[in-house]
Order: sequence, then structure tokens, then C-alpha cells
Amino acid sequence: MTEGDVQFVSIPAQNVTQALDKGEIFAGHTYQPYLSGGLKKGYHVMFTAGQLPGLITTVLAFRSNIVDQRPQDVQAVISSFIEAEQYYDSHREDALNIMSSKSGVSKQDIIQNFDGIKVISLKENSLLAMNNKSNETTSLYALGNHMAGFLVDRGQMGQYPDFTKLIQPKFVNALYGTQNVKAIGK
Repeated sequence: MTEGDVQFVSIPAQNVTQALDKGEIFAGHTYQPYLSGGLKKGYHVMFTAGQLPGLITTVLAFRSNIVDQRPQDVQAVISSFIEAEQYYDSHREDALNIMSSKSGVSKQDIIQNFDGIKVISLKENSLLAMNNKSNETTSLYALGNHMAGFLVDRGQMGQYPDFTKLIQPKFVNALYGTQNVKAIGK
């Protein structure tokens, strides 16, 4: 089977199960919490992004003028994400209670949504994700080039972006360096 044998349609993730029920599609892409509804109805998972680690990467993006004009604010936002991850790791039950109360999503749904998601540590961010010399998909540079190559080969993109202009490792690297200095000083 090739891509030409398939007709793609755009359906919001929350409507995939209904489209399957109506016979409008034979397969669809969705994610939690909508995936659980499909599984309860007897549909099966054919493939997950977890089978190709790094394929789907969530990043924190800022406009370039914000990065240039307000670097201390960018650093503070990134620091808050690291603190939140550390709090979750050391106070999981309390963190789940807070997330549930603030989002209106049940703790069980939050846990289920986290299933299959790997949140990389500050160390992994600094040493792996921000490594512009690596050819591994743990590097945002290598992953970006891999994905860009796919899109360029298919004619969906005209050229490879310059990821050194898009990725700013200085913020994560500064936090990682500060954390290591604190650890050494203890």
C-alpha cells in the first residue's frame, strides 16, 4: 500500500471515533482523552508515536523579538517548567490534585493522558535535545532535519530551515549549568 492508495481527510481528533462509527473513515489519528473512547468502543491502535521516540516533540516557542528583548522573562518561563516537572516528580499526588482542580480534568484522565509521554529532564534537554552535533532524534536539530527531509522530498517544503536560527539552547544550558553548580556546592 502506498500513500496514493489512501484518501486523507481532515477530522478533528475529538471527532475521529464518531467518524469511524459512521463509516466516514476506516482509520484515524487521535490522542488522549479521545483515544480511550475509541478503545472502549472496540477500535484498535495501529501505531503510536511512542514506537518512534522523539517523532512528536513538544517545544516551547517564543517570538524572536521576545527572546531578544526579554531574555530574563524567557528564562523565568523555562525555569517554571523545570520547577513544575521537579515538583511533579517529587510530589506526584499533590501535583495531580492541583492539575485536576485547575483544569477540571479528572486525575485518572490526567494520568491516562500522560501515558506514553516522556518528559525529558533538564539534563536531557541540555545534553541531548540541544546537541546540534548529534545525528540522533533525541537532538532537536537532527529531528528537525529528519522531518524537514521528509517534507522536502515530498515537495511540501522548498528547503531545509536553518535550525541554528530557530533553536536557542542558551536558556536550557544556563539552567542546567546553574543546577550543576548548586549540586557541586552542596
